Amino acid sequence: MKVLFLSTSDSGGGAALAAYRLHKELLKKQLNCQMLVAEKFTQDSSVLTLHPWLIKILRPLVCRLDTLLMKIFQTPTNNTYGSVGWQGLPVIRKVKKINPDIIQLNWVCGGFLSISSIAKLGALGNPVVWRLSDMWPFSSIEHYVGNSTLFKEGYFNFDLSGMVWRQKLKAWKKIQNLTIVAPSQWLAQCAKESVLFKDRPIHVIPTGVNINKFIPSSNKMDLRKELGLPQNKKLLLFGAIRPTSDARKGYFVLEKTLSILKEKLFFSNSELVIFGDEGDKGFQNMGFSSIVSDLRPTLSPTHRALSLAPPARIPAVHAPANPPVHHFGKIDSEDLLIKIYTSCDAFVAPSLEENLANTVLEAMACGLPTVAFHIGGMPDMIEHKKNGYLARPFEPEDLANGIQFVLENQTLSFEAREKIETQFSMDSQAKQYIALYEKLLLRS
Repeated sequence: MKVLFLSTSDSGGGAALAAYRLHKELLKKQLNCQMLVAEKFTQDSSVLTLHPWLIKILRPLVCRLDTLLMKIFQTPTNNTYGSVGWQGLPVIRKVKKINPDIIQLNWVCGGFLSISSIAKLGALGNPVVWRLSDMWPFSSIEHYVGNSTLFKEGYFNFDLSGMVWRQKLKAWKKIQNLTIVAPSQWLAQCAKESVLFKDRPIHVIPTGVNINKFIPSSNKMDLRKELGLPQNKKLLLFGAIRPTSDARKGYFVLEKTLSILKEKLFFSNSELVIFGDEGDKGFQNMGFSSIVSDLRPTLSPTHRALSLAPPARIPAVHAPANPPVHHFGKIDSEDLLIKIYTSCDAFVAPSLEENLANTVLEAMACGLPTVAFHIGGMPDMIEHKKNGYLARPFEPEDLANGIQFVLENQTLSFEAREKIETQFSMDSQAKQYIALYEKLLLRS
């Protein structure tokens, strides 16, 4: 059995990272698996890419076209991050040359695949598995739809969103052998209710995490000393790729939550740790102006070399009225990320919309009870007051209650780890995909 993954990248973002981790686990299980990407960050020989001129010249033009169309035809349904998907890179010839038995689509936007090229892949006759990373495959332009229900009803307006949705409606009909896989129960239910996927077979296979690598540490205080973190405080961790510029991650709710906790004098014994690729400006805009310290210059030379983001010169500003913050910046080393997780006491994920967040899986695998809103795929991972806290959407007061609860109940740590071990291992995820592939090949 030969499986080909198509993904915009092999590590540039949560969706790409989840796809690459699954790809590697399938290889470990002796499956003949290759990955075709537009952006290759790893040195993995099983990850293939297209001709350099397509990546360096054509792809930026495709991305600019998407951005231009979004700006020109701004509508209420596309005023957040979205993808038009009218143009993409030519992949059909490469796919035919590889000649896979199964084609798996992952996150393929960002100037990689167009709507028409996805339809052409489906017309090759191979079983196609589409692992959903967000709502784009069954909505219009949006990756997350917010309060809109148009994906259930149809985008019948004569605007850009309507045109893109109608193009998908026509294109997806050409994919005869299409199976949908959703990592969360929530995303699966959304797909079942959508006009575009309501008649397709839909499976739930949770994203996995390496439970042999993301593991609690017995040397928390030593790690804090190494990372320059205080040893006499409870540490709350918040992190995302774009923690402040991506409003979906809920930074503005977290800001209000911290204000509530500050009034309760909560930060007399607790501090906040943040990772993400924005500098101190974003976090000071959030009201975190008390001690915004960039910890990258304090890291070992090895860790600094592994973290591609250059150390920024961020002065520490002291004002006791506000909660202290320790900012690690962009983290490109998985080993360093694990050290940050295991040096903290709890994780907060105030996202407004979320599928099945890698950060939550990783944090819980490292024994961090997690606080999040009761939305999306969060209930799949977090059991209220057992291994974390599910706050009422989108109430800063209840999120504050949850943060206090998990930091005062460290017995939740064992339950958090056990949940990931039993339900979200890479081994379990890979076995479920292999079983699905075999079933599809028997049918075809």
